[in-house]
Amino acid sequence: IYERVLGLDHPETIHSYGNLGIILHSLQNQGTAALRYLQRALFLSLIVGGAEHPEIGQTYQNLATVYADMNNTKSAIAVMNKSLAAFIACD
Repeated sequence: IYERVLGLDHPETIHSYGNLGIILHSLQNQGTAALRYLQRALFLSLIVGGAEHPEIGQTYQNLATVYADMNNTKSAIAVMNKSLAAFIACD
């Protein structure tokens, strides 16, 4: 609904994708779906606000958490490093 009414580039649309990812992450065996929504939120945030958008660091952290819970340590560490870089860039 947010996409249709507000558009892909609206902050509420992007935030909703992130929320869906977090909710799916909390459900058992929904890691892949959670990643899909969090990656969509990240992609849209990067397009709309660039790498220094305030939501980028948190979205990277959420992605890293999902990867870690899926026992994909290599991806979790790589994404957490991106999160750190994003938070440093925002300061």
